[in-house]
Amino acid sequence: MNTNDVTSLDPAAAAAQRERLIFTLQSSVYLGAVKASVELVLDYCDLQGLDPFQKPVHIVPQKVKSGTKPNGEAIYTTRDVLMPSIGLYRVQAARTGEHIGTSEPQFGPTATLEYEETYWDDERKKKRPAKLAYPEWCKVIVRRLVKGVSAEFHATEYWLENYATAAKGVIAPNAMWGKRGHGQLAKCTEAQALRRAFPELGAAPTAEEMEGKPLELDELPTAAPAASSNEFMPASKPAPQFADPLTEAMTPVIWPESSTEQPPVEGEHIPASAPPEAPAHSVKLANDSMKRMVTSAMKRTGKDDAAMKTKFGFELAGLPFHQTNDVLAWARAT
Repeated sequence: MNTNDVTSLDPAAAAAQRERLIFTLQSSVYLGAVKASVELVLDYCDLQGLDPFQKPVHIVPQKVKSGTKPNGEAIYTTRDVLMPSIGLYRVQAARTGEHIGTSEPQFGPTATLEYEETYWDDERKKKRPAKLAYPEWCKVIVRRLVKGVSAEFHATEYWLENYATAAKGVIAPNAMWGKRGHGQLAKCTEAQALRRAFPELGAAPTAEEMEGKPLELDELPTAAPAASSNEFMPASKPAPQFADPLTEAMTPVIWPESSTEQPPVEGEHIPASAPPEAPAHSVKLANDSMKRMVTSAMKRTGKDDAAMKTKFGFELAGLPFHQTNDVLAWARAT
C-alpha cells in the first residue's frame, strides 16, 4: 500500500495515520527535519509512486538567493529544498526497462589544490597553508536501449567546476568534498550521464551535486506592489516571496489580475498625478502536480470544491499559483 494512500479511511483516521507516518520518518529517515518538510516528502513520493522510507529525495537546507541589496550584494534566505538523490535517478532509469548498464567512473590525472584552512589554537581562530589532491575530471558512460539498439551516453565533469567551498569567498573545499573528492565527483558525473540518457528524468540537480552549494535563482524584479493600493515599494527592495510547495524555492509573487496598478519600470518616472496602467497579463494558475497535491490533502481531511469555493472564492480548477501554499495549508488542516 502506498504510504500516503489514506483515501479509504475517514478523515480523522487518515489524519492520525499521516501524523504517525510523519513522526516515524522524523525519527528515522529524516532525522531533525521539521514537519512541514517531511509533509513535502510524503506528497512528492505520493505523486511519483515512491517509498519515502527508501529516501528517494533529500531535504537539503539551502541558501536561496532571494534578492539584492542596494549595494548589489545578494540576499540569501535559508530554506529546506527537496532534491532527488542519485539513487532516485537510478531507480527511475531502471523502471524504463531500457537501462542496460553504467560504466565504472574513469578519473583524469591528479592535480593539487593549494589553499588556506582555518583551525583553532589557544581558543583563537587561525589559518595555515593546506593542500588537497583531487582528480581533474571524471567520465561516466550510461547505456540505454534505443529502439532495440544499445546507445552510449557520455558525461565528463571537472572537479574544479563541481566542488563546493567551505564558505563564500574562499577556495577551500567543504568537509564532504575534502574527504570524498573522487566519490562526490563520480556521483555528479553519473547524474549528468543519466540525465543525458534518460531526459525524462528531468533537469533537477541531485542532492549530491548541490552538496554545500547555494541555490541561486534568477534576479528578482526590482519593484513590486506594496500593501497599500496607492503606493509602490522602493525599487531597492526585493519582491515579496512565497514558497513553491514542490521545491520550497523562492518565487516572485504574481501581480494580481484584479489590481488596477502595476509596478513601475526601473528608471521610469511616474508623476504622482498619473494613475498607473492596468497590467495586461493574467494570474498564473497552479500546475497539475500542485492541484493533485491539494486534491490528495482535501481527500484526507474530507474537504471538497464547494468548501474551497466558500473559503477562497474559487475552485480547484481556478487555483492561482501564488495561493497554492495557503490552499494547501487549509486542505491539510483537520
